[in-house]
Amino acid sequence: MKARIFWAVLGLVLLGYFGFRVMQVVEKRNQPEKKTSEVAVVRSARVVKADLRDKVSFTGTIRPRNEVDVFPKVGGRIEALPVQIGDKVKAGQLLAVVEHKEIAWQAKASEAAVQLAKANLEGARLNHDRTAALFAGGSATQAMVDQVKVGLALAQAQLAQAEAANGLAQQSLANATLFAPIAGTVIRRPVNLGTNVGPPTVVATLQDVATLKLEAAVDAVAYARLTKGALAEVVVDAFASETFPGKVTLLSPSLDSITRRAALEIEVDNESGKLLPNMFARADVVVGELKDAVAVPRAALFEAGGGAVVFRIKGGRAQMVRPVLGPADKGLVAVFSGLAEGDELAITGQAGLADGAEVKVASEARAESR
Repeated sequence: MKARIFWAVLGLVLLGYFGFRVMQVVEKRNQPEKKTSEVAVVRSARVVKADLRDKVSFTGTIRPRNEVDVFPKVGGRIEALPVQIGDKVKAGQLLAVVEHKEIAWQAKASEAAVQLAKANLEGARLNHDRTAALFAGGSATQAMVDQVKVGLALAQAQLAQAEAANGLAQQSLANATLFAPIAGTVIRRPVNLGTNVGPPTVVATLQDVATLKLEAAVDAVAYARLTKGALAEVVVDAFASETFPGKVTLLSPSLDSITRRAALEIEVDNESGKLLPNMFARADVVVGELKDAVAVPRAALFEAGGGAVVFRIKGGRAQMVRPVLGPADKGLVAVFSGLAEGDELAITGQAGLADGAEVKVASEARAESR
């Protein structure tokens, strides 16, 4: 009897305990979440009116305006090499000398051959004149006259041949000395003193970097808005806060059949010497200007549903708006429709918002917490 009473009491206790725990869980689930957790705090900015430039923007690579490989036209060892990589040279400045003793002696021999041919020609001319005088006095035959005429013509031909050979010899001698064909900077010098070189050997590579060019390619839409001579602003990552002036100097007359893009070149002034060939660069070509345009901060825009959207803050709620956008300039983006001057937009935290969500601007949230 006592055992039955014990087990009955124990069952009632356990039943009461589990019932109490179940009630706690139910009450916890039914408790409303704190409202403050549903309110998003954002920073905001106003829609403004501003003058904006309409630009075509693209990227490309900085190239030298002119690059030249210097080759020797004669073979031999390098016996003089007065330039180093990085040296700036003028057009016509000495770059290298190839050994040329044999060529020099050949040139002297050809000069002597010219002098000999001149002497032979002078002798043939005197013989011709003398024979002609004798023929006029009846002391020489026609055959003698014909013979001296042939001798004179032969002497003239021999002189012409000697002068041509001398010209080739002198040119070979001159080819042993290499001069800079353009003004520029030595960027490569793959040979040293004593290196054996020949016509295929590059002795030095020069680049003219006083004026550079930006090579790029644009699609058909951008191409239609560009004109030769249009002014451009070029920016490189190494000097992100500085712009370099330029202008469009080349527009390809056709699109590439594979990429469907047109090549273009922008001439960039490099008087400062800061820009280097093969730098990656961005260019903006101004093609128009918008006066008093309605504009939004670029920070207010983000991608959603395949297009740009903003969240307008009105009455403590976030309203999703898909504005029709125009050109961007100076951190602002022109808006053609969908927003008005003075509208307040979220510029931080908007990626997590939903249309109609309750929001508070950061300044208001700080005021309430005080």
